[in-house]
Amino acid sequence: MNDDTILKEEQMENEASFSKEQIPEECFIDYYLRYGNKEKNYLDLDGTSNFLQALGFDGGSLRQAREGKEAFQTQKDSEENDANKMFCSYCGLEISGVEYQRLPDGRLRCTACSNTLVKGDMQELCDRVKTNFEAFFGAAINVPIHIEVLEERRLKKKIKTSLSVVDDKSILVLGAAVSDKKGYSIYLENGAPRISVIATFAHEMTHIWQYIHWDNKKSFQKCPKEKRLLIYEGMAKWAEIQYLYLIGESAVAMREEFITRNRNDEYGIGFRMIEDKYPLSHDTIICYNSPFTKSAYPID
Repeated sequence: MNDDTILKEEQMENEASFSKEQIPEECFIDYYLRYGNKEKNYLDLDGTSNFLQALGFDGGSLRQAREGKEAFQTQKDSEENDANKMFCSYCGLEISGVEYQRLPDGRLRCTACSNTLVKGDMQELCDRVKTNFEAFFGAAINVPIHIEVLEERRLKKKIKTSLSVVDDKSILVLGAAVSDKKGYSIYLENGAPRISVIATFAHEMTHIWQYIHWDNKKSFQKCPKEKRLLIYEGMAKWAEIQYLYLIGESAVAMREEFITRNRNDEYGIGFRMIEDKYPLSHDTIICYNSPFTKSAYPID
């Protein structure tokens, strides 16, 4: 037996003689989690997460609703606790400093949103949203759509409603979809930030799809008006929020999801009905399971 062998055996005996009490707890936890591996990053956490998400284990709707309610309440509490704080009516972020715009109807627009106002490329932007919309949801809209951009007061008259909801300044109506003898039209407010236009157009595109696929159906005519409105607006909010997630606008989508989940009107109630059957995907992955996959109502 050579000297190296003797030293190695002595070392093993010394290591074995250590009791659990003699080894710091953090070392036990650390080496236990490594399962004897010397490398720290031997677990493929990202790969495991992606695998579980592919199987559908990406967070239940109840957990998402709970987190959304808590985040929404935190924001509301923050606003209520400090009356001096001002928030942008579009992006929802706190306005700091003096650089902001107050619109005639009382809405506030921060500098960042003001810098992204859609001006001359409205048609190009809407065409891009339409192309993405059809690709994401498999919702072909093979009819011409007249797009008209109106000043705030004219849009109010067109849709016969106020653009800012009295009970909640964070809820905006920035457009409308119309089906009449002239065909299909979408009206948008002039001077809205780019992301607001995108979200609004996706919402109104959903209504156009509904008009095409549902308006002449017997099932539609038999449906009570109250339920009909819930399904129409709930699905449109679902599509609006899902579209934002799919194009990578997660922060905007999350805020709108939180707000919508806590609304008790046809938008909020309808959204919860639709989302319960078609859970939102929070990733930038084309959504195959959606209410657009059927030509009838998404809710039985």
